[in-house]
Amino acid sequence: MTESQILALAWRLGPWAGFILALVYIAANKVGPIWLADWREARKLARAKEEAERLARVDEEKEERRMVTALYERLVDQSSEMTRFIASATEAIHSLGRSVDANTQELYRHGKASERVLRCPLPGCLFIKDEPNDTSSGG
Repeated sequence: MTESQILALAWRLGPWAGFILALVYIAANKVGPIWLADWREARKLARAKEEAERLARVDEEKEERRMVTALYERLVDQSSEMTRFIASATEAIHSLGRSVDANTQELYRHGKASERVLRCPLPGCLFIKDEPNDTSSGG
């Protein structure tokens, strides 16, 4: 519709209808594009803001994942170090036990050897007992 057709329609409908139709025409053709451009710009800014917020959240999540990964790596390293420490401590304890057993056996052998070699020269000696079939000490 052209402006002259709109004006003819407005005169045929009456002065109030023409006034309303003229206001609608002004709003649609003169103010509408300005309002629409402002609305589009506002939507564009809103979308840009939402995109910036989304990118910020993504970066924050990446940082959190990196921190959690670093924490888990540290935890695994600590656990492996603790396992190595426990293994070496356990091996040291077993080695100490074997040494004590060896020393006990050696002490037992020395004790048996000294019992066979030493004879008490005194009758009824309290410190070194004679063997029961030995009659030299009179006991």
